[in-house]
Amino acid sequence: MFERAIPLLNNAKKIAVFTHINPDGDALGSSIAFKLGLEQMGKSVDLFCDDVIHENYFFLNTQTYYVKHQETNYDLAVILDASDLARLGAFSEMYYNISKKLVIDHHLNNEIKADVSIIDLKAGSVGVLIYRLFNELKLKLNKDIATALYTAISTDTGCFMHNNTTSEAHIITAKLMEFDIDLEKANYFLFNRKTKSQIQLLHRALNQLQFHENNKIVMVIIRQTDFLETNTTYEDTIGILNTIRGIDGVDLSMLLTETQKDCYKVSLRSYNVNASNIANHFNGGGHKHA
Repeated sequence: MFERAIPLLNNAKKIAVFTHINPDGDALGSSIAFKLGLEQMGKSVDLFCDDVIHENYFFLNTQTYYVKHQETNYDLAVILDASDLARLGAFSEMYYNISKKLVIDHHLNNEIKADVSIIDLKAGSVGVLIYRLFNELKLKLNKDIATALYTAISTDTGCFMHNNTTSEAHIITAKLMEFDIDLEKANYFLFNRKTKSQIQLLHRALNQLQFHENNKIVMVIIRQTDFLETNTTYEDTIGILNTIRGIDGVDLSMLLTETQKDCYKVSLRSYNVNASNIANHFNGGGHKHA
């Protein structure tokens, strides 16, 4: 799988790694693990994400790993967990201007141009692909890399509850646990932690649920006024969609978030509906059920 990618990595000295806006655990965890692993090979690796990183991921020390400045002296650009160049935000042009390019992803319809593209739709997360890559490179894992990969795998599989959870994901996670990951701490920040303001925002969301198509579709709209009155931001919507997704009998859950006046971002979760087809119809992307 990595036969063409490994020479690119071996020949590169300074690598820029990009992931998508509104970064999730897979985007952040796989990027951080990639950086820490490639630094063992003597590479200089910078991480770029054109968005605010939610404080629930600060236990990964994200504040120290990501940079905001743009440079042009990289000899390899790597995109992790993004299927559309627009998802890089302001860094899309920077990626385009770097001579050598590598894409590692698991999303459907990835059309980003690169010298080498590694796309595995059956991989539950990019974290799984990074683990495979490290095995090929014979890199040594440590607690920090293992924690980052655990974050990637556990979040993109919905804490191992989504149907993209494979036996490979469980086997890899078991091996990662040998590095003394603080699972209680990681799982608290990834799946349980909520601020008072986030609970107030969730309360508003649950009071505004709209049901359609004989209760098969549930939708909630969060407006700018909701953010202002609860002292929250878009990043604080984390977890709301998964909460309403669990309503009995619902096949499709929709979260419409007003990012600026009269402009909404739509996020989907589903069980018996292909959410990816809906998103693609509106030039979006994602997985079959998310």
